[in-house]
This record gives sequence, C-alpha cells and structure tokens, in this order.
Amino acid sequence: MGCMYGGITAAGSDRLIFATHAGDVLFFDLAARRIHKRFGHFPYEPELAHFCDVIVEPEGTLLLADTRNCRVRRFSMDGVQLQRFGRPATREDQDEAGVLAGPRALLLAGDVLWVCCGDAELFNGVQRLGRTGDPLGAVPHGGESERRWSYPQGIAEVEGRVWIAETGAACIHVHELGGSFVSSHPLEADLQFPIRLAADGFGGALLLAENEMQEPTGVVRLDGNAEAVERVVTIGPEPGKVQRAFDIAALPDGRFLVADLLEIDPADVRLQLFRSNGTLEQVIFENSEELGLMVTEYEHELLARTDPAPAELYSQARVLHRHAQGDKGRPEHVRTIYEAVLESEPEHLRARTALASLLLRDLRKPREAEREYLRALEAGGEESDMLARVAQCRREAGNLNEAIRTLEAALEKPEPPESYHTLVEELGTYYLERSAEAPEGP
Repeated sequence: MGCMYGGITAAGSDRLIFATHAGDVLFFDLAARRIHKRFGHFPYEPELAHFCDVIVEPEGTLLLADTRNCRVRRFSMDGVQLQRFGRPATREDQDEAGVLAGPRALLLAGDVLWVCCGDAELFNGVQRLGRTGDPLGAVPHGGESERRWSYPQGIAEVEGRVWIAETGAACIHVHELGGSFVSSHPLEADLQFPIRLAADGFGGALLLAENEMQEPTGVVRLDGNAEAVERVVTIGPEPGKVQRAFDIAALPDGRFLVADLLEIDPADVRLQLFRSNGTLEQVIFENSEELGLMVTEYEHELLARTDPAPAELYSQARVLHRHAQGDKGRPEHVRTIYEAVLESEPEHLRARTALASLLLRDLRKPREAEREYLRALEAGGEESDMLARVAQCRREAGNLNEAIRTLEAALEKPEPPESYHTLVEELGTYYLERSAEAPEGP
C-alpha cells in the first residue's frame, strides 16, 4: 500500500500539517482541534495532484514530495510556490542524478535533502540534493553503487545517522549523513514490508509496516540497532488503535501522530495523536466525513472575514472558486473578486492563473483565458506551463492545429511543464482529433 494517501509532519509542539494525495495542504491547531489554514489544489490545477510527504524547513518554508509529477516543491506557509526541482525519468536519462521518479519520502539533514524515489528499474532510488535542488549524488544501496534500490519509502534521522526503510527488501539501511553506508538490518517476517519511519526521540524509531501477507502491523518501536522491541499501537478500527497506517510524525516532546485508513476504497482517512507510550491523547478527526466538516467550518470562518487585503480576498476567492461549478455556482462573482485582487496587485501570479482557469473551465471563455495565461507568462509564470495552458485554451476555441504546435513547444522546453506525462497523453489526444477531422482520401 505504502504512502499513496498523503503525508503528515509536525510544525512545533502544537501544530500539524497534513498534505493530501489530492494536493491540499491543511494546517491544524492541535490544542483547538481545528484547521487554521489551507492551500493547494482546486479544480483544474493538475500540477498539485499528488502529495506524498511534507517537511518543514528551519526557515519556515515547506518541502513537499509531488509523486505524480516527479518533483519536490518548496512553498511559503501561505501557499506561494517558491521553487520546484526534479523531473520525470525518460528512457535516456532514468539513472541520472536529479531525476526524481515518483518521490515518496523526504528528509532534511542539515543542508542536504534526502529523497526516496524510483523503483526496481532505477539505480537512483535514494538521492541527496542541495537545498536549491542541485544533485549531490545517489546513495549507494548497501554500499554497492551497482545495486538497485527496491521501493524505498521511509526515512528518518536517528542519532545523527540516516535510516532508510526499503520496502522491497524488508530492511532498514543505516547511512552516515554524508551518504556512506554503515549497515543493513533485515526485519522479521511480521514486518516484511516497512513503509514509514519516524525518529522517536529516545535513540530509536517508530515504524509502520505490513507483514508477509501484506496485512498492517500497527506502530512498532525499533531500538538503536533497528531491532523491534515493542508494539506501541495495535491494530483495530476503534480509537487508540490503527488500521492501515500510511504515515507517522513525531512531535518534539515524544508524542506522535498517525494517519491511517479505515477503508481503502474509497479512502476514509483518520488522524490520531498518541503519547510517547502509545496511549491515545486525542482523535483529531475520526474519518473523512469529519475532516470535510472541519474544512467547511474553516471556509465559513474565512468567508466571514472582512479584511480587504489582496491576500485575504484571494483566499476567499479560492474557496468560492471550489464551489463555482454547477447551477448554484456563482463564477461571475468569483471573477469579480479575482479581478479586484489583480487591480491591487497586477503581478499576483496565482490570482492571474486562477482567473484564467475560471474563464476557461467555468465561464467557457477560452480566448479571454488565453489572454490571462499570456499575462501570467509576462508576470513570471513558468514558460512551459503557461504555454501548455495556452494550448488548452486554443483547443477549446477550435484552433486545434495551433493548440498542437503550442503544446509541442511547451513539451520541448528545457524545463518540462507540470503534469508532463499527462500532457504527453493530451498531445496524443490532439493528434487523434486532428486525424478524425482530416477529410477522407479518394
């Protein structure tokens, strides 16, 4: 199963950040048991499509592993994307450093970012990057650079060393902070598929795993030698136990958070806070329905604010935009708010692209949307991404040949656009449409 349902991290002793697989980033106040901030995905923004892990940097910025788009993204706490790095693997360069095939887990150790990614086809399953994304080299598997990693997806810093959970090999690997290999520790059959790790603050780690039958095994404590010594939280649907846990995060005081699934299809997420000894302190939300109610409460509070500042207006517009579809939606009202933000801050890139998305998908005005995307490009938007969106506008406006040329140009840029693989498939669709429109031969 692994970590395909999102990631959690602690932000101090009383704050939690939950990055969902749908691309939302939710900030929780643990003491008040409420959401106090939110940013991320809303309709027709495919680039924020699948977050799998999140960590907080010392400066207060966020790093998120975007599994679907093969990138690590840096955001401000207010949701402004500051940087992105990594790129999808191709047949020609799949083993090059810096190619992040499906990044799943992140660790910031000093000024070095460790990324667990790749699969059995890639040597570079664990990579080390500088803070700005510059590749520092792959981490050798077991000290042997010619060996391949098999689905590493858990990582933690324990007592000045890096522990890596390799799911496909049922091992915990220990490395020095510089990357050199120290030792491997095979796991017993009951922990055959390790999923996530978190340093416990007592010289060991907390492990999420599955047994040889791929059944969950709860939360297990490992000692400093990566030996299982205690089942801290057992399996079960009731509060104080966990079902299929997909991520774990430790707080500075030894407490820890566990995100698990009560049901897999559709995913029903629960989040609980435990004391260091494994006893339940609180259920933050007990299922996805309760989480939805917490999101709704946050949105109502946000919309009730009267602060006319552009940032506040933009946040309100985002909430209204989410609900702008359908007969009861008010997309023209949302447009008015975005335009008010841009009147105060013409260089507000997020408001510009959100307005363009609204014009294209909700108001069905592709020519106006194209103009907004081109303005976003002038305001500093990524060239390949803006061109890809312009291509969508031109297709909706009936200019299929022009859309194809524009999308081809976007895909040929040195920095590939967001959702690269999705856009390649979309280009194939364009080609099929053009073939269908071509007149039949004699």
